[in-house]
Amino acid sequence: MAPVKNYRDIKVDIKPVLPDPKMLKQLSDALAQAILDRKQISLLVGYGVLRSHAEKEVLYFAEKYQIPFMTTMDAK
Repeated sequence: MAPVKNYRDIKVDIKPVLPDPKMLKQLSDALAQAILDRKQISLLVGYGVLRSHAEKEVLYFAEKYQIPFMTTMDAK
């Protein structure tokens, strides 16, 4: 087999996506109210979780509050 001469490592530097504080407050208030109202809720986990490096936090949250979750194809 011939050696590959034009090979180079690819470095991907993706900056984390930080939440908008206003949206985070609105979401947390709505989620807290849904929990208090005993509504059935679930999480839809997408690529933003991966891009934000928040996998551990989302899993901890889902497990702590026993919230079922599903992932998008991009988040697998």
